[in-house]
Amino acid sequence: MLKVIIFTISFFIGCEAFFMFFPNSKVVEQFPLGDSGIVLEVQKEHAHAFLAEYDFKFILKRGTKELDSIVMADSGGRSRIEVNKIGLGQYQLSHYGRNVCLTLGERSFDDLCDSQKQAIRIGHFGFDSSRQWKYTPDLD
Repeated sequence: MLKVIIFTISFFIGCEAFFMFFPNSKVVEQFPLGDSGIVLEVQKEHAHAFLAEYDFKFILKRGTKELDSIVMADSGGRSRIEVNKIGLGQYQLSHYGRNVCLTLGERSFDDLCDSQKQAIRIGHFGFDSSRQWKYTPDLD
């Protein structure tokens, strides 16, 4: 019984120490969607204190006004999100086998995205060579 108590106390002290050194694990990156004045904001946040698991939130914004948002949880330890253009004013965000579509005309996300559409990859959100998480456009 004493071992369980010591383990529990040690676990909570370790968690508290982790969050003391890393209080805000949220990273925000923005991607302007053409000349529409609308921005896709992607928030990446650690889902677990010790594992490389992330929760993502996609937010569609015009200025400071939030137009729509959708959460994509349980990254399975992966942090890369592919950004594909699937039509005029339509984008597909692909991550860990899940697709989310964004339609600018409707200013909304759709999590039942058709992954069979012809998609042209235009970039990705992920870690760069200096381990900073950011949007990187594909070079033609």
